[in-house]
Parts: sequence; C-alpha cells; structure tokens
Amino acid sequence: MNDAPPRPDPVGLWFRRIFVAVIMLTLVGFVWDFVEPLLFGGAVCLVRFSRERTIDVPATAMFLLGSTALGVGFHFFARWVSDESQRQLNVANVAPWRLRWSATIVALVVIFFLAGICAVGIFHQSTWLMTDPEGLWQPSRSGFRSLKN
Repeated sequence: MNDAPPRPDPVGLWFRRIFVAVIMLTLVGFVWDFVEPLLFGGAVCLVRFSRERTIDVPATAMFLLGSTALGVGFHFFARWVSDESQRQLNVANVAPWRLRWSATIVALVVIFFLAGICAVGIFHQSTWLMTDPEGLWQPSRSGFRSLKN
C-alpha cells in the first residue's frame, strides 16, 4: 500500500527536456535573424561605409568651427537679449540665460537643417525613380521583379 505518486520515467523526462531545449534554441535562432540586423545593422553599415569612403577633413573642420561659432555667438547674443530685457522691464529674480538653452536651440536648428536636406534627397530620389524610362518594375513569370534593388 504505497500512496506515493508514480515517478516519471527518467528517460522520457530527459527526452522532453532535450526536445524543449532544441525547440527553444531554434526559436531563439529564428528570432535572432530578425533582431540581429536591428541591433548591429548600423554598426555593420558604418564599418562598410568607412571602408568605401574617406572623410573630407577640411570640410569637417569647417563644419565643426562654424557650428561652434554659431553656438557661442548665439549664446552670447541670447544672454545679452535676456539681460537687457530684464533690465528694461525692471524684472528681478529671473534666472539668467543658461548654456543648456542655447545648446538646445542650436541643436534644434541643426536638426531642422538636416531634416530639410533629407526631405530634398527623398524628393529627388522619388522623382528620379518615377521618371525613369525603364520603370520600377518589370514583369516576370513569377509576377513583377524590381529593377532598382
């Protein structure tokens, strides 16, 4: 009279564990094929791009110098405007103009400038693709095939 539950078969238990482990590793590998380009695709593209291109040092230096001059000049101008407006309006206990505010405004101006360049590029590329005499798609036996990959 043994009321203990029967013990599971150790061979069947190990077989199930191995089967579940193989399924889990397969799923992880399947998901990794989608996640890996999202995580590391930018780095791979950057390495490939750096091998194919060179950096124009004078142009980069000019950009950095101009951006720094814009930032410093804007900060001094904004601080002067803030101080003068406080003095003329006789406002006391107002926080002085902060460097963080100037950096934020200059960063926004640069981001808007870059967004405008991107918009022009997208428009140019779209127009080029739409007016191409060959077209975007070519009929094939299995449907349509893209010509511009």
